[in-house]
Amino acid sequence: MATDQAVLETLPPEKLLAATRLRIIRAAIRMFTDPESLESYISHERNSGGREGILRLLRDRKNELSAPSDGIPQDGKMKQYPTKAAHTEPLEIIHTEYEPRLIRREFAPDWNDL
Repeated sequence: MATDQAVLETLPPEKLLAATRLRIIRAAIRMFTDPESLESYISHERNSGGREGILRLLRDRKNELSAPSDGIPQDGKMKQYPTKAAHTEPLEIIHTEYEPRLIRREFAPDWNDL
């Protein structure tokens, strides 16, 4: 994918995995969208340092991308949230059934009256 290629060009495995801050490495790993792109990073880390925490992050991200989507589209599109029209009916029920009860309800007594 285009994002993966940009990360590979900007931060090749030698450069990214030489970083000492985990936050930088983790952020770059989260940018990948294709499991095959992570192979070079996994092999480089195995051959150079073998840091288990970094290897785990790389393998977890690869497994996350390789796992079946469970109905979630993998095309990178954002989830479509319900529109206002989808909530109209429940809101009408609240207005017709619940609000009249609030209006008829007695107000809390004043402390002086207690």
